[in-house]
Amino acid sequence: GEFLLHEKIQPGAAVFKDVYKKEIPQRSLRVTNGVYTADSITPLMPAVRAYRNAQWSLFISDCGSGFSMYNGLCVNRRSDDLLRRPDGVIANFRINETNIPFTRCADYYSKAVFSAEFFGNYVKFTSKLGFFDCAQTVGVFSRTCGEQRVFSIRNNTKSIVRGVLGIYFEPSLSR
Repeated sequence: GEFLLHEKIQPGAAVFKDVYKKEIPQRSLRVTNGVYTADSITPLMPAVRAYRNAQWSLFISDCGSGFSMYNGLCVNRRSDDLLRRPDGVIANFRINETNIPFTRCADYYSKAVFSAEFFGNYVKFTSKLGFFDCAQTVGVFSRTCGEQRVFSIRNNTKSIVRGVLGIYFEPSLSR
């Protein structure tokens, strides 16, 4: 019989072995499942995390200061000096003459105990002073343009207390 296609391997030609399992590096994950707890919250060495979706970006430190961006525009005013001019969304709870900040950047001289926990898609700030626990959760929506902030105040006394929740936000639309 005759062959329509007949190839001969030349003497000394290189023959390659097939690789059955190629090593393909794993893609980096966009969401980290680990939890990072800030040990010492100080403006001198802040821990900063970035959360984002397609159009919205949030850069926030363990002190609570930071800024948000929408399509490259800063939504709120930002500052390079975390110690003297912290910017971002700052919340305080006021009872009578006592002021309880939700984050460290609102009052560096406060006697409250602060903590910051960074999760995969949000950060949780807590402050405790006396019988009151204040918590703030900050995250970026996964599909909608924007960020979500949830403020909660817990009264650990048996009495009813009236207080004022103040939220400070200085808008800006700069690049």
